[in-house]
Amino acid sequence: MEMGLGGSAADTFPTRPELQRLLPGYRLICRLSQTPMSEVHLAEEVGLANRRVALKVLNPSVCDQPSFRERFHREVKSAARLGHPNVIPIHQAGEAGPLLYLVMPYVEGTDLAGLLRAEGPLGLARTARIIRQVAAALDAAHGKGLVHRDVKPHNILIDRDSGHVYLCDFGIAKHVADETSSAGQFIGTIDYASPEQIQGRKVDERTDVYSLGCVLYQCLTGRRPYPEPVPVSVMWAHLHAPPPRVTDSCPNLDSRIDDIVATALAKEPDDRFAGCAELAARLAELVGAMPGPDLPAPPPPPPGSRGRRILAMLVATVPVIAIGVIVYVVNRDDLASAALARVPKSLQATCARAGTRGGFPGADISLSCRDGSGDEVVFGLFDTAADMDEAYEAAVREAGVVRGSGDCASADTGEHRYPGVGPPKGRVLCRTAGDARSLIWTDTAARTVARAGMSKGAEPGLPRTWSALLGEPPFPTRDERSLIDDMEAKGCKRVEPGDLDRYPEAVAGVECDPGAGATAVSYYRFTDLPALRRAYDERAGRIRAPYGISCATNPRGFLGSNRYDHKSVEIGGVLCHPEAGGGFAVEWSVEPFLILARVSGTDPRKLADWWSTSDTPSMDKVARVINAQARPAFPTAAEQALLRHIPAASRVNCVRPSKEQIATNVRDASIVGVVCGPLQDVGIVFYYQFPDRASMQRNYALDAAQSETPCDTYPKDFVGEGAYTIDGESSGRLTCRRNGIWYNLVWTDERLNIEAFHFNAPNPRKLIDWWRKDGGLVQAS
Repeated sequence: MEMGLGGSAADTFPTRPELQRLLPGYRLICRLSQTPMSEVHLAEEVGLANRRVALKVLNPSVCDQPSFRERFHREVKSAARLGHPNVIPIHQAGEAGPLLYLVMPYVEGTDLAGLLRAEGPLGLARTARIIRQVAAALDAAHGKGLVHRDVKPHNILIDRDSGHVYLCDFGIAKHVADETSSAGQFIGTIDYASPEQIQGRKVDERTDVYSLGCVLYQCLTGRRPYPEPVPVSVMWAHLHAPPPRVTDSCPNLDSRIDDIVATALAKEPDDRFAGCAELAARLAELVGAMPGPDLPAPPPPPPGSRGRRILAMLVATVPVIAIGVIVYVVNRDDLASAALARVPKSLQATCARAGTRGGFPGADISLSCRDGSGDEVVFGLFDTAADMDEAYEAAVREAGVVRGSGDCASADTGEHRYPGVGPPKGRVLCRTAGDARSLIWTDTAARTVARAGMSKGAEPGLPRTWSALLGEPPFPTRDERSLIDDMEAKGCKRVEPGDLDRYPEAVAGVECDPGAGATAVSYYRFTDLPALRRAYDERAGRIRAPYGISCATNPRGFLGSNRYDHKSVEIGGVLCHPEAGGGFAVEWSVEPFLILARVSGTDPRKLADWWSTSDTPSMDKVARVINAQARPAFPTAAEQALLRHIPAASRVNCVRPSKEQIATNVRDASIVGVVCGPLQDVGIVFYYQFPDRASMQRNYALDAAQSETPCDTYPKDFVGEGAYTIDGESSGRLTCRRNGIWYNLVWTDERLNIEAFHFNAPNPRKLIDWWRKDGGLVQAS
């Protein structure tokens, strides 16, 4: 069998029949995964009943190098000798024709990367359990002189049933990278690579400490430490950027976690933890300091003892008729005040320890409380957020409700995050079974799961008592009001809570009157630019919209994504796509305002026109925010001097042009420039001040029309060029051009060494009239 080195990974690996022929001792069931470096198959060992294994086959294109094969066998032997419970054992390793392969146990579950994709941040206690087990595996390897060098979520496996953690791929991925990439390149691991790996310096156990620190940060925040868009930016960040702060994303966590992450991600190995166990120990200390339920349920007393104790109290204190009251008080005294503090204040006085049947499985304490209507609300108090999540997910599975479906604010069945404004507090599940309706929800901060029934015949949606318990503020909040004001929207209301699942990191959303050309429009506020960009990129990636296609041109299938700008300054992305249930939508970000917007309709052309002509936020508001965020602050002294030369009537909403635009207009990004407008019936105007007249004239000559007809005579096709005067004195030159339906001007002012570019006027006569009255530059007084 011959296999070439070119083509895709699928072309390089053997086909399934070829692989089966090369490895007759294994019955292939299905391929679990494929990367450019390896394939992993689920297989069954022939002759051993029910023994399923993971069969990993390395890419033959890198296996034909003797040095690689030698190191492969050496490192496999080293990994096999570890014998650690948190290291995936290797049943067998060998060669079969051109192949190198490994046989390992098949772990029913997921890798950490899949868990993070499915659930997002894992919480401190759950993260600590995972990190502790990975650290134990790594320190065992370090003790035998083996450095992993590829610690990442994909190489951390979690057993579905037991939650046991395994570390895999010891010593292999790094050698593959050595053989297949040049210096400074990494294959799939750059997000977790230490500075010394990137620089090609010596690596040791502290290299694994750095990578484990990256994994720690991702477990707590749900994102990589340096989520830059291109690999070279990620490498630069590993080398130079300060370690990211966990509390910037998770402000409720103890700030000491930032010190732990910063030590693990120190640029120099000597400044890191000496080993992974030290990192895990620091993390465990922090978890141990976390508040939890004060008192677990006491062990059950010997048979009959509790009854005798209560009876003795009754005989000694009150008549038998008071039994119910006394029993309630005894149970009430069993509750620790810290446990009650995790229940909404309005219910605390009504709570008693729930009976065995009414409690939550796995909870440290279950409480039975009564709401304002007298209905029971059961709370399960959990030691960790991970335990809370597991209990809630079990309820979701039992209900048969799809996560993120429906909206409990208006329907009987659904599941989504809540509340409808502010950071997420938890998730809520509503379900209907026959005549019974119920709600189950989590409180992430309190680590509780609650269950409440609803009266038969109650109106659909969340009961008012539930909303009151969670303290959802009245509409509009400050964030909602700022959304409405920024977008100058009308007829707005709060989006339904389930609607925020489309953009999980949004902290507010409003649905407003869309006006003509659309059926619905909504706006969402984010707390920071990275969160906004993640939300937009996730939507564009999920929809698989091709990049570089303008929605305004009504692309084929109304599917495309692109960046857009305000007077050359990029301010966001715009995405257009068909809707799954019919119709079309445009989604766009307004980055200076930290807003993501969405408009939908039935006619794609009208929808594109609606977006193109929408003036929200207004141009003057956009200009103010762009200038407030400009670095250096706009205007600088040089820009202020240039602004004074622009006629007041044209000095409208001026901003600094982008460096790319300056370089396009004047071939030198260092030249001072401002752009103003759009002006009524005219367009936008760029003004540039040159250091001398000669350089300005050279640049103008490159843009001047080859014509001797003055522009103010309205030449054919509006193509002309000539000198002009101010107050009878020669002042500069003016050229005019037409671009499709638009009319443009370029002119110089030789008194001030300024060249100006006007773009996109719809009418040549109005353009020339504006230039005569307000466009020609004047000397500052």
